[in-house]
Amino acid sequence: MSDSTLQPSLVLDGAAVDLGGRRVLEGVSATVRGGETIAIVGRNGAGKTTLLRAIAGLCPLRAGSVRVGGSNVETLRPRTRATRLAFVAQRPMLAAAFTVRETVSLGRYALGGSPERADAAVDDALARFGLEGFRDREYHELSVGQQQRVSLARAWAQASPSTTLLLDEPFAAMDLGEVARSIAVVRAHAARGGAVLAVLHDLAMAHAFATRVWVIDGGTLAADGPIEETLEPARLERWFGVPFARHPLGLTPDLRSPRTLREP
Repeated sequence: MSDSTLQPSLVLDGAAVDLGGRRVLEGVSATVRGGETIAIVGRNGAGKTTLLRAIAGLCPLRAGSVRVGGSNVETLRPRTRATRLAFVAQRPMLAAAFTVRETVSLGRYALGGSPERADAAVDDALARFGLEGFRDREYHELSVGQQQRVSLARAWAQASPSTTLLLDEPFAAMDLGEVARSIAVVRAHAARGGAVLAVLHDLAMAHAFATRVWVIDGGTLAADGPIEETLEPARLERWFGVPFARHPLGLTPDLRSPRTLREP
């Protein structure tokens, strides 16, 4: 549904972040519109999660700005921010023994509205991610992959059609069938007009999920463009230090290549 005539849902202008006295994100500028699905890729420690947290307003900027729906994310009231952004962490944590349904219901907490509307949104989220049979189980009893599905369901329950989803390695611990199901649901959010940004390590998964890719390298936005044009084998080898081959379903690292196996 991406369309250049749609208003930007997210604008980054020279965003920079310092952590522990060290610059970990520098001069990131980009515009995201409703309907886009963007994969954020790069080496470990490149700044991908920091970027996602900065967009969510969870990590203060040292310079630059992040604007969501035309407003600076750092000045938005929490309830307003919750209507515009839904964040799923790589390792979601809960401080209490909530059930699956209670956990998904947390996505409605800041939104207000009638209990009936909240219940309908939660039930819809549970159904979309195949969690109806888990609704009364405690979140901490679930596998990591199941917990990730619950976290995605919480974000879905929180989101309106214009909400931007910010997902940090959302599919990493799931089995392949649930990955396919979850990608389909997330792409459905983009189809209804919301933007989706997801940090991903698996480039084949990025091909299945995204229409656009951001490559983060050394805290900078090293590349930004359509996924087929941006993720070229020669460029990937330069960024990741491993040769890649292109296949019909995406890119595969050649971990047996002599260039990969050579002594450092």
